[in-house]
Formats: sequence, structure tokens, C-alpha cells
Amino acid sequence: MNNEKGFTLVEVIISIAVLSILCVIFLQLFVKADTVLDDSKILDQVIVDTGTAVEQVKSVASLEALTKDKLFKDYEIAEKEDALVMTRSLLPDRDQDYVLTISLVLQDDQASYGGLYDLRAIVTEEGEEIYHVGTSLILE
Repeated sequence: MNNEKGFTLVEVIISIAVLSILCVIFLQLFVKADTVLDDSKILDQVIVDTGTAVEQVKSVASLEALTKDKLFKDYEIAEKEDALVMTRSLLPDRDQDYVLTISLVLQDDQASYGGLYDLRAIVTEEGEEIYHVGTSLILE
């Protein structure tokens, strides 16, 4: 009498192999999702830090006060004839190098209210721009 209940060894091995392949694919998806989530958190932090820095610059009354303010002690400041460039590293504990550069370029110094400056904040990751914001600013 031939009893044919159950699965053969070959069928069990093939089904385990298929399940293993599917598990590897899903595991790679979770790893990729985790990487994307980390990148998103970094970009969110960069955007918050940049916005904070721009608001700090906008709160200063004059260009001279800007270069002497304690809020900007972490910046490398380069003064040019009609511009001021401030640079600092963001998220220094990360492997990637995120650099925030804030530039103030004089647009109109003949106004009675002071100087009109073009403010640009640019964030780069290893030399490539990943975020920027710009506005106009009046300083004495």
C-alpha cells in the first residue's frame, strides 16, 4: 500500500528557499526605509538650524554688531568690501560634512533707513548644495 500523505523533502526545501528569498527582499526594504528615515531626520535638522541662523541674523541691528555678536562665535567670518560671509559646520558629530554659509551682500547703501542687504543661506553636504533660502534684510 502506498501512503502519499504530506510533502516530499524536495517540496519542503523548495518552499524554504522561496520563503528565504522573500524574507531577504523584505529585510532590504526595511533597511532602506531606515536609511531614508535617517536622511530625512538630518535634512529636517539642517532646515531648522538654517532657519534659526537666518532669524538670528535678521535680529541683529547692524553689520558691525553681527560680527561681534556672541551668537555667531562658531562662525568663520570673512568681511569683503560690500559683503559679509559667515560659515560654520552643521551636525559636526556626523560622518558627512554639512556646511552652512550665510552671505550678506549690500544691494543699496543710499537708502535713508540704512543698507539693504541680500541674505542667502546655503547648506552643502560634501560640496553639493542640498538646501538654500534667501531674503532681503535692512541693517544700519
